[in-house]
Amino acid sequence: AAQTVAVTFEPKPIAAPPRGDEEISQTIKLGKPGTTGNLVWTIRKVSKPKRLTAEYSETLEAQGFFVIVEGTIRNRGRQSLHVGSGSLTVIDDKGREFEALEDGYFYVLDNKSFIFEQINPGLKRQWQVIFEVPKNAKGLLLRVGDGELFSDKNVIIDLGE
Repeated sequence: AAQTVAVTFEPKPIAAPPRGDEEISQTIKLGKPGTTGNLVWTIRKVSKPKRLTAEYSETLEAQGFFVIVEGTIRNRGRQSLHVGSGSLTVIDDKGREFEALEDGYFYVLDNKSFIFEQINPGLKRQWQVIFEVPKNAKGLLLRVGDGELFSDKNVIIDLGE
């Protein structure tokens, strides 16, 4: 008599594992929209300079390198949401988490500053956020939130290498 065996393969996640209390709804590629809650995030460009310059600030040298992430965010909900650089975290292949550079807004174009912004329903906004990571950081991912105060819903965006 023939015996049938069912085999199930688990897909290998490309994202850092959840912290336990958060919900990852999807992992997306650079340039593709990712939705979490009522926010639609799209990363348009990633650059990795060693130094930052600005007209009215001194040049800032990285210990490792900077990761400048540019994108758009759209509120598809019915209520205004407040979001900013605190909604974004870079994660490397070792699971280390990097927050946005506190003084990064000095080096961002005025119309793309993203400290803490109100986004009304149906509107889209361009933004730019800067992170500093060590030289050995690789496999970079960006975790983005849904803009809700007590929510742990996130999307992971593969920043590509």
